[in-house]
Amino acid sequence: MSKAPEAFLIEGVGQYGRAVDTIRHFRREMESRLCEILKDRADWKRFQPSKEPFAGHGKGAALGWWIWGSVLGKLPGAGDITVGIGLWWAPPANVGHDVVLYANFEGSEALERHPYRSGTDGVYAARRTGKYTRLFMPPRADLDLDRDFGLLLSELERHADACGCDAGA
Repeated sequence: MSKAPEAFLIEGVGQYGRAVDTIRHFRREMESRLCEILKDRADWKRFQPSKEPFAGHGKGAALGWWIWGSVLGKLPGAGDITVGIGLWWAPPANVGHDVVLYANFEGSEALERHPYRSGTDGVYAARRTGKYTRLFMPPRADLDLDRDFGLLLSELERHADACGCDAGA
């Protein structure tokens, strides 16, 4: 083994615990912040939250790592759904970026049947599986969590309006 990787490993032995603590702290703070964004959203159009937001994190062998916040509620014409927001590092290649912000509806076949039609610059859909409608955007250089997740949530609601999911409500 060459000296450069060996020096890195030796340094890592002393730093690893602090690095893991930093990641845990970041995860807890981001989970809390995502819940706060959902809870404080005052301009829901038709979605009616019915529970307090909740959060978590995950990882997958080929799916990268993510931190998410979600809230349960109702959307007229689509029924009971979950609205989620999050950050995703190293997502599958079809997502197109190393890290993305996302927003999604989960649990509505009515929404799933309609493909997303681009509306806001930088927001796109790359994946629709099961009962998910998920929109993405790469973080901007001037990342603002309230603004950027607000934009994604507004686009998600615009998509629901375009689907006609409120018809008959």
